[in-house]
This record gives sequence, structure tokens and C-alpha cells, in this order.
Amino acid sequence: MIYTALAVMLILVCVGLGASGAVGLGRSRTALALAVAMVAAQLALLLVAR
Repeated sequence: MIYTALAVMLILVCVGLGASGAVGLGRSRTALALAVAMVAAQLALLLVAR
């Protein structure tokens, strides 16, 4: 349940960054870093759950 809440929170943060009209390079890197962190967390969870 906690992983679902974290995923929803990260999605909302990324949507908020996009909705704010953040076209600048700095904010794009922030959204990219959040996306990479989410993918890494999901991969780690899949590897541990095996």
C-alpha cells in the first residue's frame, strides 16, 4: 500500500510540474530525476520480491 501511495505522490508532483508550464531546462531535469527514481524503486522492488 505504501508503494502505491508513493507512486501516486510522484505522479502528482510530475503532473504539477507539467501543469505549471515548466518548459525550462531546470524543471525538466527535476521531472526526469523523479521519473528515474520511480523506475529504480520499482525495479528494486521487483528484484527483492522474487
